[in-house]
Amino acid sequence: MRFALGAAVLALFLAVSGCQADEPDPVAAQDEVVTDYLAALGSGEVERVRALAVRGSDDPTEAQRRVEAFGGPVSDVRITWRRGEFPDVAVATITATRAGQPVTDRITVSRDGDRWGIVLGAANPVKPPANTGTPPR
Repeated sequence: MRFALGAAVLALFLAVSGCQADEPDPVAAQDEVVTDYLAALGSGEVERVRALAVRGSDDPTEAQRRVEAFGGPVSDVRITWRRGEFPDVAVATITATRAGQPVTDRITVSRDGDRWGIVLGAANPVKPPANTGTPPR
């Protein structure tokens, strides 16, 4: 009986550990999305920016606007994060120098199912609380 109970506990531990090991590190995933976003801006690829967007926010006009406003070669890139308020949302503020001028971009990174993406345009990655119908502050 003890052996069966011990085996069951071990099996449960391994199953839970295995599930957690498959889950990507959210911070690393968010960093990767912003790195990909910066690469797309740098190369002027509007469609690549759109491909990084979460469902419902792949607005081509907004992607084009961001490429025009923040795209091209940059230097002195710094990224500061606001994380932790909501587990599936983070905000990156990107500062850099382009053509000798400072540029700043703020991008919301959100979990979209099993992947992380950026929010372009209309999508709101923060769902309102069920009891009030208003977004959290």
